[in-house]
Order: sequence, then structure tokens, then C-alpha cells
Amino acid sequence: MFNLAGEFFAVDAACPHMGADLSNGSISGNTLTCAWHHWQFHLRSGDGLTRDWARLTVHRLMREGDDLVLEIVDSTASTESPTGDLSGQDVTP
Repeated sequence: MFNLAGEFFAVDAACPHMGADLSNGSISGNTLTCAWHHWQFHLRSGDGLTRDWARLTVHRLMREGDDLVLEIVDSTASTESPTGDLSGQDVTP
């Protein structure tokens, strides 16, 4: 979960590239950068900026009083490449 100027975003914890912990990444503007190989993602949409098939699932956060409630979204479909098979594809930054 990230706090971007008071707006909260929750995304997948692992980078779809090689599974790095995205909580160790950095944020600049709306862009989350993975600490391992510098793959980038748009925080609001989850869109992959380094590779368009490498998306993050953005989970819904709702404010209930002083609490934030997280709605987990099934991310199995959003992390696959268009063909579902990465063999033969360039996955380096």
C-alpha cells in the first residue's frame, strides 16, 4: 500500500518481472519503480510502463471512518502476457 499525497493505493506486492518486493521500490509522481531491475508501473492504473503486459493489480481502498478497508482483487488474469507464455519474449529491461 502506498500513500501518494494523501491518496492511498494498494497494488500487488511482487513485481511481475522477477518477483521483487515492490515495497522496496521508489515512487516519483504516479510511477512506482521496482528496486531490482527498475521496471516501472503507473500507481493509479497498474499499467506497466516498461513492458505493457507487465501489469499490477490495483486493489480498491475504501475509507470507513478512520480506517482504510482493502478489497482484494483476483490478479491471476492481469499478470499474464497476451499469449500467456513468456518463452521467446524479451523480458529484460
